[in-house]
Amino acid sequence: MAAQLTSKKLTIKDTTVTITIPNNPKAELMYYLDCVATVLMTDKLQRYRNYGEYYYLPDSEIDNLLEIARIFTIIKIIFTNLISKHFLKNILSDLNNF
Repeated sequence: MAAQLTSKKLTIKDTTVTITIPNNPKAELMYYLDCVATVLMTDKLQRYRNYGEYYYLPDSEIDNLLEIARIFTIIKIIFTNLISKHFLKNILSDLNNF
């Protein structure tokens, strides 16, 4: 599910897809990166996002994978906080206009 916030209107669009994540920690982390990158609308880092073929990512790149996940987590936290504050501000503003 995706949500788009424009001025005082919230549009929700169902973007649900069925997937299978291999039972492997590397694949699960790659899936996480894929989800965050999709939300951030970036096509970068494809080699770290292909969780279906996680076995092609060499063990020598796991440190890179972990660092990217750490950075994306920080970005996700910041993004979530900004959206929450903006959304709450709009709701309070709308309530004051009644």
